[in-house]
Amino acid sequence: MNSLKKNIISDSLWAVCGQLISFSIILVSNIWLARLLSPGEFGKISIVMFFISIANMFVEGGLSGALIRKKDVTPDDYSTVFIFNLALSLILFTAISLLAGHISRFYHDDSLQLLLIAASLILLIHSFSIIQNARIIKDLKFKQKSLYRIISVFFGAIVGILLAYFDFGVWSLVCMQITIALINGILLWIREGSFFSLNFNKHSFKDLYQFGINTTIYSISRTFFENIYQMILGKYFSLTQAGLYYQSNKLLSIPGNIIDIISQNVIFAHISKLQDNKAEFIVLHNKIALFLFVLMGFISGIIYIYAEQFVLLILGIKWIESIFYMKILTIIFFIYYQEQINLIIYKTFNKTNIMLFTEVVKRILQIFSIIFSIIYLNILFLFISNIIINIISYSFNFYFSRKVLNDASLYTFKKMLTTIAVILISVCPVLYINQFINYSIYFQFITLPLFTLIYFRLLNILDVFDLRKEILDARSIFFQQ
Repeated sequence: MNSLKKNIISDSLWAVCGQLISFSIILVSNIWLARLLSPGEFGKISIVMFFISIANMFVEGGLSGALIRKKDVTPDDYSTVFIFNLALSLILFTAISLLAGHISRFYHDDSLQLLLIAASLILLIHSFSIIQNARIIKDLKFKQKSLYRIISVFFGAIVGILLAYFDFGVWSLVCMQITIALINGILLWIREGSFFSLNFNKHSFKDLYQFGINTTIYSISRTFFENIYQMILGKYFSLTQAGLYYQSNKLLSIPGNIIDIISQNVIFAHISKLQDNKAEFIVLHNKIALFLFVLMGFISGIIYIYAEQFVLLILGIKWIESIFYMKILTIIFFIYYQEQINLIIYKTFNKTNIMLFTEVVKRILQIFSIIFSIIYLNILFLFISNIIINIISYSFNFYFSRKVLNDASLYTFKKMLTTIAVILISVCPVLYINQFINYSIYFQFITLPLFTLIYFRLLNILDVFDLRKEILDARSIFFQQ
């Protein structure tokens, strides 16, 4: 158990370090781009990337996850997934190219047509590196994965900033995304080995498909509804509102991506090896879930308190209206990523049918809330209802995931409820104090140590989480001889 914990800690640190460095590069480039480009141009890229993200879920969907989970992967397995994803990416590239004109007319913006066709090249690029990416996760090579990500983001950011500086407008954002995908793919081929095999095995596909189909549909649904709000804002409100939402969501996706990589890549790759030892799995999963819950609570509290400061510091005064989206999305972010931790249970024990069922229920509720919001053109209801739906969905997921584990204990759930109460208690006094700090809007960060102290001290007093003890435990495990 200690050896497994050590590996999880080590790989998580590499994943976090990689994401933090990538975050720094993205942050600097985003500050620059936000000053060179308008919210309307970011609104356009939000629409373009919506369709690319959905299509990319087909290409990078559940079959790669099935490769990671499978204990004994054969060359036929890799070859079958490669052929399937390559064929699918070609179909999707063609489909987007044919539909691009209709999409641009729907949004009354002819420039979207070429933008969509160009951005869909990302699908073809990803299809040629899907096997290397699955291998690198399966082999737990998170250090290398982080390095490839940092290099590709660095050069992509340079391309984007240079093109924006020379007045290429929204094309700078599209070219940046293509460059990131291309360089990452090249690095995977050079460093992790080329792969081009045309051997399609029906039995292998059937075996992988059984696991992959549910996770693929889930991923597509997740990506669709994560991005649908910017589409609605762009169509029924304005491209400026879509751009404000897109930038807020993009900033929040940085800590979100860190949590995603840790939970769905690092933790899943390690903890899925305990699928034959359910008792040990439950102990380790509960410990990890509580740690991530506390971590996300801390991050969410900071973002919510200092949303205005983050927007002004990173994006500038012309993005001031995005503060509303930042605060709303912070709450959704906190609840949503609790669900992602439960997904590890479904995927480890091959109960992805339950995962898909809870997803369908959630999205049906979401569709009704979206329709109502469009009819009455009410932005506030659109996002408040999303918060409520995410709370309902998390409750469903927690219940069913415990059924899979045959674990009726509410011990972890009670600790999580206590953590939520602690977040509220910690945030309120800091928000109140900040109202009286008028010397400088950035000077309000002086209250950050107060929030940190209240948050972790209350968690310790209420016997939820002892930060000092956890650090000492992690150090003793990691540095043991």
